[in-house]
Amino acid sequence: MRYRSAVILSSKYLVLLLITLIACTKDIGPEDLDPEPTIKDKIGGYVQKGPFINGTAVVISELDSSLNPTGRNFNTQIVDNKGTFEIRDIELFSNYVELRTDGFYFNEIEGQKSAAQLTLFALADVSNQSSINVNILTHLEKSRVVYLIGDGLSFSDAKAQAQSEVLNIFGVDGTGIDNSETLDISQPGEENALLMAISVILQGNRTVADLTEIMANISTDIREDGILNSKSTFDSLYEQAYSLNLQEIRTNITNRYESIGVNASIGNFENYIIDFLNPFEITHESTPASCNGES
Repeated sequence: MRYRSAVILSSKYLVLLLITLIACTKDIGPEDLDPEPTIKDKIGGYVQKGPFINGTAVVISELDSSLNPTGRNFNTQIVDNKGTFEIRDIELFSNYVELRTDGFYFNEIEGQKSAAQLTLFALADVSNQSSINVNILTHLEKSRVVYLIGDGLSFSDAKAQAQSEVLNIFGVDGTGIDNSETLDISQPGEENALLMAISVILQGNRTVADLTEIMANISTDIREDGILNSKSTFDSLYEQAYSLNLQEIRTNITNRYESIGVNASIGNFENYIIDFLNPFEITHESTPASCNGES
């Protein structure tokens, strides 16, 4: 009798379990199933501070819609001294990726390769693009983009807002400017000249360690409110930009591209640097930035 009761009781639990499983299954929609992968024919671009050198490591990491890593990583490297990288037939389950590069680059201020490696990041939506450049702007906006998406913005809106806020640090209205990952310092056009100007201002006469530090300080400062609040950080940008010889920088970057067989068309980056300096009055003991190297 006890055995029969136990069997009946077990049967009831089994029926309840089956009903629960069926009910849960009915709640599952297409969005809960594993998506079909997208095969990208290629993802590639240029890594630039000045141009990064041959052999630089590039890691492409897949991100989910909240920009959390999915654990899927793809490794490649720069294949020439223009900073060119490419990876083919990449299988992705998400449209969002992070690019990380670690390597040496041409320092346009000193006219020679950097003494240490620099790390730069970029975030991108690859649903409608395969060309992604990694540069100073993509790096500076990254933390702010992640924060804004956590606040509920779409990727495209977060990207546009973060880029505009970064440009505002340098006195530039970001309205209508193309996405940072499409810019290229070796090409003509005002937007590419702007990227060059910001790269020059940040580099200044800094070591790679100092450059890394000030970029990190800016990224951390603007992460939550999009505003550079640190006066000391801004003063450092200004002081470094003030003493630059812009003609020498143009000669350095032009000669570098010529030496690697690239017919570059460097835009008028000097104008953006001078505009950055113009609104402020300060007493200096050093020679101000000039286009001809003269005081």
